[in-house]
Amino acid sequence: VMVSAMLLPRTVASGDHGAWIAGLLVADSVSILACSWYLVHFFNMEAKLRRRLFPRQLASLALADLLAGILVLLYIFFKFPAYYAIIPDRDLYCELVYDLYRWFRIVSVFQEVHISFVFVGQCLRADRFLTPMRSGIWVLWVVGSIVAFLEGVFYRWSADSVHKTCTPSGV
Repeated sequence: VMVSAMLLPRTVASGDHGAWIAGLLVADSVSILACSWYLVHFFNMEAKLRRRLFPRQLASLALADLLAGILVLLYIFFKFPAYYAIIPDRDLYCELVYDLYRWFRIVSVFQEVHISFVFVGQCLRADRFLTPMRSGIWVLWVVGSIVAFLEGVFYRWSADSVHKTCTPSGV
C-alpha cells in the first residue's frame, strides 16, 4: 500500500493509472503473503506460545488483514475489462466486496488499538487492565462487525460503468 501511495501523485498527474494499480497489486500481494506466512507459523507454534497474548493479537490482526487484502484484489480485478465483463450484477459485486472489506478494515483498526492499549498496560504494569484484555480479542470482531454494519447502512457502494470502478452511491 505504501508503494501505491508513493506512486499516486505522479501517476494521477501523468494520467498513468496502470502504474498505480500495479503498485497497489504488488503491495497487496506482499501483505497477503506476509499475513499468510505469520498465520502458518502461528499455528505451528507450541500451544504454550500460541496462548500468549501478543501472538494471538498478531494472528487475529493477520487474519483480518489477509481477508481485507483478498478483497482489495477483487476490487483491483474489477478494473480489468475481461473480469468486469463476466460480473452479472456489478452493483451487488461492489456492495459485497466493499462491505466485507469495510468489516475487515474496521476489525483490523480495532486490533491495532487493542495492541497499543496492551503495550501501554504492560509499560504501566497494570495487571488489572491486562486481565480483561487477554480474553477480549473476540470482542473486537463482534464490535467491528456492528460498526461495519452501521457504516454500511449509511454508505452504500455501486458500480460506475463509465470508469469501471466501484464508487459511493450518489456520487
